[in-house]
Amino acid sequence: MKKPHRPLEAIKVSTFNGAKFLGEDSRIGSIAVGHQADLMIVRGNPAVTIREIKKVEIVFKDGSRLRLRETDPIGAGAGGNR
Repeated sequence: MKKPHRPLEAIKVSTFNGAKFLGEDSRIGSIAVGHQADLMIVRGNPAVTIREIKKVEIVFKDGSRLRLRETDPIGAGAGGNR
């Protein structure tokens, strides 16, 4: 029986390891110069408590900051996840 992942390991499995499996780790899956990146900024520390990953504050997709809901001004948080 495998032991469960710690939060930081779970995040790595879902990002870097996924990119590596796809053979794209030289281009995606981590924050590095020259990498294509989508970025999600959360309230809290999901490396300690994985549930914090649901508290999305800001999202960048293809270099542009996105609204989390159509009614949110740019820079507004997710609201209901706090």
